[in-house]
Amino acid sequence: HRCRPHGCVRPRSSRQVGPLAGALLLGLPPIFSVAQLLWINLVTDSVVALALGLEKREPQQMRRPPYGRSEPILNRTGLWLILAFGSYVGLAALWLFATLLPDGEVQARSAAFTALVASELIIVFAFRSFDRPGLTRHPLSNPALLYVAAGAALLQLAAVTWAPLQLFLDTETLGAEAWLFAGLVLLPPLIVPEAVKWT
Repeated sequence: HRCRPHGCVRPRSSRQVGPLAGALLLGLPPIFSVAQLLWINLVTDSVVALALGLEKREPQQMRRPPYGRSEPILNRTGLWLILAFGSYVGLAALWLFATLLPDGEVQARSAAFTALVASELIIVFAFRSFDRPGLTRHPLSNPALLYVAAGAALLQLAAVTWAPLQLFLDTETLGAEAWLFAGLVLLPPLIVPEAVKWT
């Protein structure tokens, strides 16, 4: 998803296809269940995308020259951002799954699943703008996005802690090691985009 006026980029399919293909090539069990893929696409990804569409224009937007009629919607910068962050998140989820696999397939799958959903929420806020750091934006400029992201985070927490959702999604409560590794995986998409925009 890319919001042209704001420069929002969200790497989507590469985050899911990459780890699935990687696990297959490495001879590992499936990294995500079918129910988890549906959850990612319908419960979190699509709803957050709708809220992102309510993003307000940037102050300097009217000072930019109009886009050319032949200019593509997805420029080279946007394409590289999609490939880079999609590849990182996919590889990180695969690494997390493989690392935690000795603790059990369900535990490893639950951690990779949670890390992928959390990365989705982080990347949404990181790329609300290509050039403006997140700390310079008013925190309530898009309240719908805040509500939806908070709701998605709570739903994901329920997905790995509430028995009915655990049964449906084939998940289990994450141990301390899984939370630690998942947190480490999420640091780069949290820090790198902001560091680049501040330079």
